[in-house]
Amino acid sequence: EPGGPLHGMNRDQGLQLFKEGLNQVETTAREAGVRILIEPEPGLLIENSRQFIELFQGLDHDVFGLNFDVGHFYCVNEDLPQLIRDMKGIARHYHLEDIPPSRAHHHLMLGEGAIDLHEALNTIHETGYSGFVTVELYTYAHAAPDAARDAFRFLRRWEETMFGR
Repeated sequence: EPGGPLHGMNRDQGLQLFKEGLNQVETTAREAGVRILIEPEPGLLIENSRQFIELFQGLDHDVFGLNFDVGHFYCVNEDLPQLIRDMKGIARHYHLEDIPPSRAHHHLMLGEGAIDLHEALNTIHETGYSGFVTVELYTYAHAAPDAARDAFRFLRRWEETMFGR
């Protein structure tokens, strides 16, 4: 979690505690060749791109990066295509889910919410990103095989539209 909930701490205290935790793992991560990704999440210490960038500026960019959760940034009213372009080179992984039109933080099946996921995927592709995009549907744990099949079908349709396959 990006610092987790504050539970009575003020924001400065939460940031200090989070930074201390990041400092504790930085050397080990560097030596192991592991990149630590921070994922902004609505309602937590780091919930939008501005807060992430403020934190990220003080970190070693060879060790830390962004786990770009499309739904989370949608929830906090970010311009997804522009933000995807702006975070090129910083975003090292993407999470994909849909979100209700209310922008409430509730993960929906791909294509069942208000996010233009085709536009988001097209923009990710246009940036030259060649890593993984993970579908995050923990809200469907009770029907995981069906959720996985439906997500795969959605992504296959996008791929066919994008690449004519």
